[in-house]
Amino acid sequence: MASCWRPLLAAVALLLRRAVAASEGEADGGRPVLDVFFYRAMPSESVNNWNIENMDMASVGGVTKYVHTEVIAESIIGSPERETRKYHIDAIAKYPMKIKNPSSVTASSSSIVTQVHFGPFVTYDYGVATNLQTQTMIEEYGSFVGVQSQYDPRWPHSTPYFWFSVTGWCPSVAWWDRPVTREEAEQIMSNRTSLCPQLEGRIACDQNSDDCVYENGR
Repeated sequence: MASCWRPLLAAVALLLRRAVAASEGEADGGRPVLDVFFYRAMPSESVNNWNIENMDMASVGGVTKYVHTEVIAESIIGSPERETRKYHIDAIAKYPMKIKNPSSVTASSSSIVTQVHFGPFVTYDYGVATNLQTQTMIEEYGSFVGVQSQYDPRWPHSTPYFWFSVTGWCPSVAWWDRPVTREEAEQIMSNRTSLCPQLEGRIACDQNSDDCVYENGR
């Protein structure tokens, strides 16, 4: 029998399955939803231009430490010829967040649980998880919010301060290079699921080649 089947990018399918599992399929063990504020140093023109995903954020102490030690440390890390600050940063944005990580991340038996309610911190640049090890971790556990406790003698603050990472859709591709959004990918998969099984024969499949592939004998 000849029929059509649905070609799915492995990474897309995996991320969507993990997202569903994280939101629907796991017991939470009574863990609370955390209401917190996250802060991000960024260009003012970029505030609210991107979804809050695949980016690093911080507590108020963490973002202040970042600005003082990595953004305005001109005499140490800045170029005397520069005309703008690092990453064109000129603002600090404040975001109210509700956080509840998947139980697969926060279970006491988990190998990646960090600070009780979080996963490990993921370093992002322009939406890309730059450490390949963390990309592998995201493939296994799905999206999660990570945390990293900070200490820097250049910013000897007595109150603990933290950096956070927020993982979301397609963390291996820069924000502006993603071929589709999560919503578009879900719609494409839904369309393929309903369309391809109804087609029979090479001609019908070839006429819908963007979504279906002819396979003989299946």
